[in-house]
Amino acid sequence: MSTCPHVSSIDYQVVSRKLSDPSTWTCDQCSSNTESVWVCLQCAHIGCGRTCRQKHAKKHFDASCHPVVLHINQKMLFCYQCEDWILNDTQFGEIGLLREQLNRLQNQRFECSQTRSGSVIRGPLKQFKFVERKDDRVGHERTGFSGEFTAKRFYTLSLLKKCIAAWKTFVAEQAGELSQRTKQSPGEGKPSPARRFVGRTGLRNIGNTCYQNATLMCLSALGAIRQLLSLQPDPPPPGQGLAKRPRLGRRISEELYEEANSRRDPSKIGSSTVLAQLHRLFRVLWSGKWAGVSPAFFVKSFMMAVPSFQGYVQHDAHEFLTELLDVVQRDIAYPVEVRTILSRVFTSVQQSATRCHVCNNVSKYTFPDATCITLDLSATVERLQQTNAESSGDRRYPRRRSSLYATQNQACTLMDCLDALIAPVELTNGSQYRCVSASCKGQLVNATKQDSFERLGQCVVFHINRTKWDSQGKRKIMNKVEFPLRNLDLSVLLSDRSIPRRYHLRGIVLHHGPDIDQGHYTSVCFIDSLSTFVAYNDLSSETVIEQDLVEERYDGNPYLLFYEISS
Repeated sequence: MSTCPHVSSIDYQVVSRKLSDPSTWTCDQCSSNTESVWVCLQCAHIGCGRTCRQKHAKKHFDASCHPVVLHINQKMLFCYQCEDWILNDTQFGEIGLLREQLNRLQNQRFECSQTRSGSVIRGPLKQFKFVERKDDRVGHERTGFSGEFTAKRFYTLSLLKKCIAAWKTFVAEQAGELSQRTKQSPGEGKPSPARRFVGRTGLRNIGNTCYQNATLMCLSALGAIRQLLSLQPDPPPPGQGLAKRPRLGRRISEELYEEANSRRDPSKIGSSTVLAQLHRLFRVLWSGKWAGVSPAFFVKSFMMAVPSFQGYVQHDAHEFLTELLDVVQRDIAYPVEVRTILSRVFTSVQQSATRCHVCNNVSKYTFPDATCITLDLSATVERLQQTNAESSGDRRYPRRRSSLYATQNQACTLMDCLDALIAPVELTNGSQYRCVSASCKGQLVNATKQDSFERLGQCVVFHINRTKWDSQGKRKIMNKVEFPLRNLDLSVLLSDRSIPRRYHLRGIVLHHGPDIDQGHYTSVCFIDSLSTFVAYNDLSSETVIEQDLVEERYDGNPYLLFYEISS
């Protein structure tokens, strides 16, 4: 690190104006990548860094010779001309002002109260102040971002369909297999104009919200959620009872679309609950009328309900899913039956049984209901390495044997993770069990502990914990995890294994980047209406071949797996 003379060339006004809108914190070329985003301090160009495949920030420097860039999330300063990190600031402290601006937008604000003794007590603001754009004010209406995006996307898809149709016709004519009916019906099979984007509607990133977009797309692909919410009425306006609540199906999707894109304060209008906004956002996604939609109103409602998620800083997708399901299950605007069914759809009951080796007494403990099943990838990899070392003949030093192999190269399957979850654990030596039976009378004895599940939900979400702490601190485990697309038998997890429980894969949340606390989230979902998997990267979407998923020909690391029981 050193001082750099190129910092004097930055344009503070241009950069500050662009950074004031969190929805622009994505690569200008990739349009959705938030893994490692750098902003040019001369022209405010935002591009992905060297750790990404495209390296648009470096390409921008090669084309424009603008050397100084600032990392939006980590606030680090780098100079491509000097090929070094920068420590110094401008004579007016403009870089420090840009960092303070990013901190104010990313983190929640605090209000201070002072006691008589002079102590300062900090607490979160009662009302989070959302970022106000110039085009949100009166007289500065937006020109319709989603409408323009939908039109461009439809034009591109129309050209692709024409090219593919012409290619199929040419191949069929060459093979002599073109029937008379095909020649007379060239327009057959065209989708309805109102349903052209079914299963292909993306969510706009409005400021490090990729973790929300990826999780919401997976939730929208679950048949149980779609069946439950599509049959429920809309929540009542303030001051009206449940009897006056209109059916959601009678509300046109255009009205729901305008509300989902609204940037108004949810606390100042009715129906601001998280479940209500989730309800309406999913209806817009399922309508298939738009190629992309901005979930601004849902994001605001969720920030109000969960203060820890206020701001535009990157969060964990698993934490978001846990908080979201917890909030919607406590939503009093919906009937108790809806919240009860929603709870049973995701809730799994895990229990632990410990057997004493002295008196054979078995004590059971039931864990609190959980909506996700966490799988420790680090423990699974170490277990596989130890097993491989022992099978290879090195029984004296299995850990030393396994350390010869790179941990990152050890691939495992989802069943390996499940086996490690329910594998018996011997409680001996320093981890003995205190048996409270009448014969042992609270003595420390050797015991065996094993976990199982009393009940599994209709939808099972596996959280692959990729975090590991070692001498170098916290790091992400990059090991590959193989998982089945269909017929996953989870009866091995149940205490009663006589009833088969087979699940199909419905969605995958992928994490991109070497740092688990940052990076970028995308998703892959199975769409029933298309009978195929679709990959979503915020606004963009593309069809995925199942063989690519089986052979792991995709970017990112599986982080959340959504399975639904087969009907």
